[in-house]
Amino acid sequence: MPSEGTPPETPQPSTGRRADSPVGTLGAVQLTIAFLLEVAMLASFCYWGFRFPYPGNLLAGIGVPAAVAVFWAFAMAPRARHRIRWPFLPALAACLFLLSAAALAAAEQQGTGGVLAVAAVAWAILTFALDSRGLTNQVEKGS
Repeated sequence: MPSEGTPPETPQPSTGRRADSPVGTLGAVQLTIAFLLEVAMLASFCYWGFRFPYPGNLLAGIGVPAAVAVFWAFAMAPRARHRIRWPFLPALAACLFLLSAAALAAAEQQGTGGVLAVAAVAWAILTFALDSRGLTNQVEKGS
């Protein structure tokens, strides 16, 4: 009970998971890595595309990342109407991440492509490990 002169505490809405719990922390790490990989994937396809000679560089450097972004928005985003279901969603995401790493390697950025590939594999392992323990974010699973 609050003492006189101090306002009563207002209850905060619950998010369903505690920020200091391992589930919340691992889930947040997994989602953060996924977001960073998505941005890196689009940047990788841009870099790869702009390495082509003119005018093909415009089509590849803008068109390929735009096509991937549109596909992601319509089939893989959390609020997509025709979202790909689990376990195909993270498997396809990992394939796209690895394809972007290969694009970097083809654009003579083998080191950066290798780092992206390692991050993609680590993300996929973490995603499937969290699911096997029942800890995957339900938004990520499309539930």
